[in-house]
Amino acid sequence: MSVWELLIKNEVVDRIDLKTSEYDEAHTYFRLRKNLSNKSFNEIFKVRKYVELKRPLGEVKWWKDESTKLDEF
Repeated sequence: MSVWELLIKNEVVDRIDLKTSEYDEAHTYFRLRKNLSNKSFNEIFKVRKYVELKRPLGEVKWWKDESTKLDEF
């Protein structure tokens, strides 16, 4: 199983979990959903595999650098 994204101009417009890890199958799924020919679909959309960015918990502590004095604004 893989999560696939449909993009227009590098903006994600759809994301779905499919039972395939093959690009061609994901591309065909989105193309048939949009009911477009291969050429028309490729002119408008891109398909890519979704990669979740994982950060270790506790690594980002933005509140440590933020001022607690409201008068500074």
